Amino acid sequence: MPETQKPASGAVAPHFRALLQVNMAQSPERDDMKKPPRAAGLRVGGDISIRKIQVFWAVARAGSMTRAARMLEVTQPTLSQQLSALEASLGNALFTRSGNSLTLTEFGTAFLRHAEDVLRAVQEMEDMISDHGQGRQQTIRIGGLPSAMRVLVPPAMHAIRQRHAVIDIDTHEGSPGEILELLYARRIGIALLAANSVGELPPGFTQIPLLSDKNVLVVPRALDLSAVADPESDLSADDYRVLRQVIHFVFGSTHSQRQQQWFDRILPGNRTVGRSRSFDMAVEMVRSGLGVCLAPALSVAPASLSTAGVRLYDVSVAPRQILAIVPAQYAHQETTREVLDELLRAAAGVTHPEIAPEPPFIRAPGS
Repeated sequence: MPETQKPASGAVAPHFRALLQVNMAQSPERDDMKKPPRAAGLRVGGDISIRKIQVFWAVARAGSMTRAARMLEVTQPTLSQQLSALEASLGNALFTRSGNSLTLTEFGTAFLRHAEDVLRAVQEMEDMISDHGQGRQQTIRIGGLPSAMRVLVPPAMHAIRQRHAVIDIDTHEGSPGEILELLYARRIGIALLAANSVGELPPGFTQIPLLSDKNVLVVPRALDLSAVADPESDLSADDYRVLRQVIHFVFGSTHSQRQQQWFDRILPGNRTVGRSRSFDMAVEMVRSGLGVCLAPALSVAPASLSTAGVRLYDVSVAPRQILAIVPAQYAHQETTREVLDELLRAAAGVTHPEIAPEPPFIRAPGS
């Protein structure tokens, strides 16, 4: 979301002026105007609350009721009811519906721009309140890939807590899609994700490169490839069979195609024996002796954890780049800047597990 121009000192942002005018019109007595907003929230004419605007935004961004309900942690019927009530208040349809598909109408597209302005202004107000809450408990909400979270977040937050005892942490580990949903819904303030899993972000987000995570060939411990120039002749029949049994990490068709092309070039005649949606599960399949896989080294184990049961070999595959992704308005907060600085320090101190040199049959000319 693009950043809005801040109003001049003493001015009121247009959307907040509308909110204030409506509340004042509903409360003609001066004493009433001093009362806090009702529990239903601020209203813009009719029955348009901040919550309903948030519901609309989540549905528009998620593209489906199911994903939006999960993003906001509400039931789908509740979400549908609030969205229908908003459309009734507006007197216009926000979406065209075809089965499970939702597409913004022309009015919905225009309304989305204003909804984002309102939600951004509300967030900036909350941030201002948080920044001025000296001595009050603050919660840092970080989400990301488990392999990145476990090596970066604990040391970073330990350092933060040494300086700020009033700060605590709330973590969310999940798939890239799940973490992006949480970030877009502002249920987390920082996301730690691989660059190739993010795609094109909406405007209004800042990306900070943290570390480069080498991709490795993960094989069962019993499979020593250090001197193997020709797998078919240098390995036993059983070991050669295991080497050609491939376990794929499933992440989009392009990623899967690149993986398969690499294995086809290095191990002609390989066959897929497993597919996994997490590197942890793929590595455990390898550890059991089922086959081999490509994985980022830190997804196998950081230096502090055991690589028992597997061997890691260097390969000429582009490393995974880990980013911190932050809404632009958060990036200017003092606490967020401190956390990002500590994440960068933690990244600089990361030690990869032991990785053996590339086996001869992989680095051989023409392979």
